[in-house]
Amino acid sequence: MSQTEMEMAPFQADMLIPRLNAEFGYSLKGAADIADKLAASNPSIKHIFWSWWQTGHVDDTLTIAGYTAARIIGEHGVKPPAAFTTLDLLQKDPERVLAALNCKHDRAVFRRPAAGA
Repeated sequence: MSQTEMEMAPFQADMLIPRLNAEFGYSLKGAADIADKLAASNPSIKHIFWSWWQTGHVDDTLTIAGYTAARIIGEHGVKPPAAFTTLDLLQKDPERVLAALNCKHDRAVFRRPAAGA
């Protein structure tokens, strides 16, 4: 798939919300938040997310800082949509995200810094 094709997201955030809520148990606000993050993600991440969304198969060809979506799901027990947003965050802020992933908590938690921080 060409870079141009990947940049043309086959989805909009609002079309993801009902399934994120019904199938994956996100609250409506949580579903909207993760849908917005997915829609704003890097084109290569959008592409593998959309492939998973349609097929249920996690494409493990994209590795960022040693992590794939499947590794994040398996090692950290996150839902697949969150694994894709984690990959996007790994590209944007690898040091902070790697520190959270390598921490021995029940699950990794990523929070964006407060505005102006």
